[in-house]
Amino acid sequence: MPSFFLKILIVILCLSSVEKSYSQNYSILYNIEDNINIDKLKYQLEFLCSDLTEGRASGSRGANITAMWLCKKFQDMGLKSLSGTYNKNFIIDSAKIGRNIIGLLPSSSTNDKGYILVIANYDGLGIINKQLYPSADNNASGIVALLALANISNKLLQGGIKIKNNIIFATLDGKRNNQAGTRSLINKLIQRELYNPTTSKAIKLSDIKLVVNLEQLGSNLSPISKNKDDYLIMLGKESIQKQYQDYLDIYNIASDIRLDIAYSYYGNSNFSKLFYNKIGEQSIFVERKIPAVMFTSGITMNNNKVDDNVKNIDLALLRKRILLISKWLERMCKINYN
Repeated sequence: MPSFFLKILIVILCLSSVEKSYSQNYSILYNIEDNINIDKLKYQLEFLCSDLTEGRASGSRGANITAMWLCKKFQDMGLKSLSGTYNKNFIIDSAKIGRNIIGLLPSSSTNDKGYILVIANYDGLGIINKQLYPSADNNASGIVALLALANISNKLLQGGIKIKNNIIFATLDGKRNNQAGTRSLINKLIQRELYNPTTSKAIKLSDIKLVVNLEQLGSNLSPISKNKDDYLIMLGKESIQKQYQDYLDIYNIASDIRLDIAYSYYGNSNFSKLFYNKIGEQSIFVERKIPAVMFTSGITMNNNKVDDNVKNIDLALLRKRILLISKWLERMCKINYN
């Protein structure tokens, strides 16, 4: 316990020190909250859940529109494309083409270090019996969180913050088709088909040091305790090197965000193993012994229903979760991974 609070003190002192060092860039570095705008989150969610995107079913016109929109977002943020294009097509079945949209934020170092892979699936249920299923929490919320994290990470780099690892941001298609998008991404890494444009080196699966899956982050309907709606679940903490496992708690307190954090799925070890090892997009990487975590606000009664809409997203809570994850991710990008 004393070592935990010592870590918090060190973080606070470091934040104070960095603030002085980068005083000229204070607005970029320490008003990160301003870069997570609730109105912007709402606008993006409303687009992803609109009639135009048709529920984002894999292979549909709406999914294709979503993919093009994501490509434009990555381009606008200045993310680098891998092997010349953000769009990575793959075959789902004889009637469907899936599209993973992948961008890179290169590390500050000229030496090619490891990669942290941030993922979220964007496909939804689509239109069933002429009824639109918006899939707002599951998983438009994860997509807008990923876009916010990419934007924040890019601004931190522009402001002079150094990171030792490259960050790949991947919005994945085909989750509802046996996680086809994740499997396609892993296959491309195994086949060394993805190249870092700043080093011209192929990215190998073994280069992925940590996977961060963002899956359903917008709800307050399944709190982990009765007395507090501000909560966040992180599965896979034990896959991180032991000396870094407390960082989410540390930044939660040091940054005065103070979410109620759980490291299991509502205290149930069997459900925790099921969601971590079998259901979430990170599970395909876990099978290959790659460290991975999953951030979520849990399944709700709105899952896979027409009621999973933007009106049922807690935008203020989504923003707080993104803010905490952004601070944790910044720290994880500075680690020398073995």
